[in-house]
Amino acid sequence: MMLTIASVASFPAQPWRNGRGMTRVIATGADWRISLADIQTDGPFSVFPGLTRSLLLAAGARLTLHGLSPAPQDLRALGQSVCFKGEMPVSACCHGAPVQALNLMVRSEKAACLACFHGPVVLPAQARFCLLPLSGSWRIETIQKPVSCGFVVDGASDERPICVSPDHGAPGCLMAVVFIESKSLKDMS
Repeated sequence: MMLTIASVASFPAQPWRNGRGMTRVIATGADWRISLADIQTDGPFSVFPGLTRSLLLAAGARLTLHGLSPAPQDLRALGQSVCFKGEMPVSACCHGAPVQALNLMVRSEKAACLACFHGPVVLPAQARFCLLPLSGSWRIETIQKPVSCGFVVDGASDERPICVSPDHGAPGCLMAVVFIESKSLKDMS
């Protein structure tokens, strides 16, 4: 198994294309990108025609997205997410407090799956994955010490699945992106 663990702070912050915020690109591929955005003020998102965006509340109390139909989407819980087409003119309201949002942008919805877990998950064999603990401490089978908030795990499993679980059964919230066409995160348990 290949595994890299890096602090979120080790990824350089870059200005958004529209100049209204900052983002840290966590990982990229030919048809996908994972980034962590710091949203300090209300305003529009950049448009990305041809991409599908999944946005997940990674830190902060509340984020409301306008421009999605039939009504604005209100993200209030850590790990709550929304998916929309990149060409949609979406604007964000952070209600006077900064928030962090994780973005997964893909050309094909089959390229990657995004999900949030509060309990154990089994990552499929022979899959590339990216994990970001949003709260709590998480133990990844085959490594000695747990991984906690502020760290990104980028890896690929070998011939067997990998179990990831909250450390000592304590509550937590884990964001996972798995790059696999044949299996959905919704199928994992």
